[in-house]
Amino acid sequence: MSQPTSNRATRIRNHSIASSQRLGRVAKRDTQLYYADGNVVLRAEGPVDESDHSEMEVTYFRVHRYVLASHSPVFAAMFSLPAGVKPELYDDAHLICVDDDANELRSLLRVFYDPYFVPSERYSQKYPSLMLGPLKLANRYEIDPLREQIIARVRAAWPTTLSAWDKRHDELYANVCNGPICPEDAIKLVIDGGIEDQVPHELAMMFYELNTILLREAHEVDPEYLRVLFFANRAFERGISQAGQPNNNWPELNIHCQKPPTQIYACRQVQTEFYPKLAASDCKLYFLRDVIESLAPMSGVQHHRVFERPMCLACASKLLVHCQALREMYIKSIPQMFQDVEPSN
Repeated sequence: MSQPTSNRATRIRNHSIASSQRLGRVAKRDTQLYYADGNVVLRAEGPVDESDHSEMEVTYFRVHRYVLASHSPVFAAMFSLPAGVKPELYDDAHLICVDDDANELRSLLRVFYDPYFVPSERYSQKYPSLMLGPLKLANRYEIDPLREQIIARVRAAWPTTLSAWDKRHDELYANVCNGPICPEDAIKLVIDGGIEDQVPHELAMMFYELNTILLREAHEVDPEYLRVLFFANRAFERGISQAGQPNNNWPELNIHCQKPPTQIYACRQVQTEFYPKLAASDCKLYFLRDVIESLAPMSGVQHHRVFERPMCLACASKLLVHCQALREMYIKSIPQMFQDVEPSN
């Protein structure tokens, strides 16, 4: 057994002795996680009402030692008492008092015991809030498989390539799932769960989507997240404000006559209108648009009419290729915009 795991188990066990002396708390047995054949009882405190922490209560969870030990080396070490030390008992079972939040501990135990507790949908709205507590305790109790599973789910729900991001968008808006994940809940899962170093690009995409949601609807957001969006916006603007300028490798389009007699192609005229439109709406005023999505309608050859003016198929194809290149550039640049703008502690 590694020394860090042993030390962590000792600290928690020492806290157990001190915590058992606390008085003045309302105590109850958990209604679901108190098994008659359990051989260990976990005692934890938590708020009576999660929205109001002014009143606390004690909750007892009677579970099985082998379940805890099989998932966590820290729990396994906690059950190894020094020679001559008798365990404290509650209801004839080994009592361990932990300083974890009772609600978070309940969520972790439900992950162990209830196979339906963890939502299976890739874009589940409930997943981030349900798994924050288990993730925090997975870090503390060294439950690495659970931690890696949560990281994998975050990566799947917040893709970082353009093709995967477009597929995610199509699935969300085609009602394939139960609606989009709230970016703020996902950000909280990553930051408060301590996995931002493992998913930096995914975290940047969460902030990016949070920004686009704030543009469409009134929504109260943590002031720290707004600070991130403000500075990232300025960095984003500096980085791509030249993308819509005519001298930035835009394709040369054709000058057309009347072809056929009933159709006038105005490809260059459309392009000259498109430059300032992109620069003004998508770069300088980035908060007003979703840059990646605003270029998406250009991404099909069938969309060869832009701004109600016709384009020939050849020129529309050229514009398609360049718009896709811009979208690739944008999505790759998003992490850079957020790397130095993290919420302060």
